[in-house]
Amino acid sequence: ADARLFIPLDAEENPSVRTDMELFEPMAEEYLSSDLDWLDDQEGNEETIPSSRRKREEAGDKTDAADPEEDGDDTDDFDEITRIARKGGVFSLLEQEPRAMLLGEPGGGKTTCLKHLSLRAANQFSENKRVSLFVPLSRYKGPGDLMPLIVRATRSSKTDTGLTLAHIEWLMKSGRLQLLLDALNECPSEYTRHCVEDIQSCLNRYPSLPVTITARTYAYREQIGLPAFSVQPMDVEQQNAFLAVHLRSKERAQDIIAQLQQQAGGETLASNPLLLRLVVETVRGGQPLPTGRARLYRQFLARWYIREANKAK
Repeated sequence: ADARLFIPLDAEENPSVRTDMELFEPMAEEYLSSDLDWLDDQEGNEETIPSSRRKREEAGDKTDAADPEEDGDDTDDFDEITRIARKGGVFSLLEQEPRAMLLGEPGGGKTTCLKHLSLRAANQFSENKRVSLFVPLSRYKGPGDLMPLIVRATRSSKTDTGLTLAHIEWLMKSGRLQLLLDALNECPSEYTRHCVEDIQSCLNRYPSLPVTITARTYAYREQIGLPAFSVQPMDVEQQNAFLAVHLRSKERAQDIIAQLQQQAGGETLASNPLLLRLVVETVRGGQPLPTGRARLYRQFLARWYIREANKAK
């Protein structure tokens, strides 16, 4: 049932600029000096040479600044670091990068993508395939707890012993385990640094271990140097598919999307899977769509309370 309800999402790469090239500082220096060195010229200097070019000439590089070949080299440097960011389905991008960060907004579908990956791997499991393990980093308890947390994640209940640490380490060394580390931003704040250090240590110790880590976009500060992909908001086609599968009616889905598009902020609301799920629960059973996000929240909570109260009875 979960697999049928899942709507594949798209992502886009977050390309990082190579900091070791020092590209922008020399360019800015030469550009500014060419405009400002007129002060030296007024004081009687015979020629005005941009400071960056002067440094090159003093070091023995007599290449003329106007040489077209030198200009071409600058363009090549630009092309090297401004490659086009990869776009596509979340799963196809993660297949290209066995180790990656998956970033997104709250409710944007990061956790659901990881859970679906784990579920799909379980359904396709065979003797020689990888085991995908979903690990919530919100349960990280302190320095050195990553491996014990991974062991705890293999238990289905408090009485289940799960896999042992020796089993986990064997799977990691043999490349048979895929780690899905969810919500780095939900790790207790006092332990975040320790958690990052544990993750980096694990990556270094097991170089063949595939790892995907999720975090909220605004909370991630490149603590872990992995390729990063940002989950994109759902487009109208994905929104219609989401509502149609949950409401079991394409016509009802199209009607709800049309109503949302007429509301202020409705397009943003419809593009977020979590908020769109609130819409589903609110309009289920033919109920009208509330106007505005505050009314949507109130109506959802009212229906949720009634449902939970009936369960308790």
